[in-house]
This record gives sequence, structure tokens and C-alpha cells, in this order.
Amino acid sequence: MSNSENSIEIKASTSKSAISKKTRQKALNELQISENLKKQADELTVEYKFEDWNHVDQVLYAYAKIKGFVWRLQNTYYRVDKSISKKVFECQHAGKPKPHKSNDPDKIRATKSIRVECTCYINICWPKNDSNPRVTTFESQHKNHDLNITTAIFAPS
Repeated sequence: MSNSENSIEIKASTSKSAISKKTRQKALNELQISENLKKQADELTVEYKFEDWNHVDQVLYAYAKIKGFVWRLQNTYYRVDKSISKKVFECQHAGKPKPHKSNDPDKIRATKSIRVECTCYINICWPKNDSNPRVTTFESQHKNHDLNITTAIFAPS
């Protein structure tokens, strides 16, 4: 094969549209959620019981993808024996923007923050005397931003 043929193959395989198509296809494949998880995500309310922490992650991931936002793990609480007792998840838009202060005006950059004080969050506790983790607090209303299903396609999994 000549160098000119090699360069044509490389160009074809690395063209912007070919990469975009692959990336889009991968994202769409990852977005597929089982009907069972969709049903469980729809049932998500206070006192909802999960099987284990892995099940918590799966249902919350499905819920966020369906609604069009991304969860951020805000905190994890541990018992003395190092097992997890509680997890708090919040919308990625929760919290106030953190200003980057500097005395030197040349070092200050004009940036935007993803944080817009959204109030959506969920607390999930696994009491020591209980056999399953369950939702103890759930604020499902979002503030100061729109929910967009395309967020689910581009969000990290």
C-alpha cells in the first residue's frame, strides 16, 4: 500500500463526522435503560427501599437520565465498622457558585459556574437494624435551571 493510500485511510477513519457518529452511538447505547429500572425510577419516593448500594446507584442513574439531569454525590457517611450508613445525592446544579478571588486583576478570569442553587437532593440511609437502604428525604423539584433530556446523552455515566 502506498503512502497516499495510507493517508486517505487515516483521514477517513479520523474525520470529525466519523468520530462524532461513534461517540453519539456509544452515548445512545449507554442511555438505554431497562424497563424494570425505568419502573423503579418512576416509583422513587420517600420510604422507597433498595436492595443494596449498587441498586441505589442504578435506580438514581436511571431516574436522572429519564428526567434530564445529573446527580452529584454530595456526601457519604460511614459507621465505625467502615460500612456505609448514608449517602446524599444532589443535582449537579446545587450549591452557590464559588468566586475565585485574587488581588491581581490580571489573574481574574470571567468564568461561569454550573452551580445555580438548585434544591433537588435525595438522602438514602441504611440503618444498622434494617435489611435494606431506603429513601429518607427526597426533594425532586429543580430550581434556576431547565431539565434537558440531551443532558442524559452527554453526561458522564
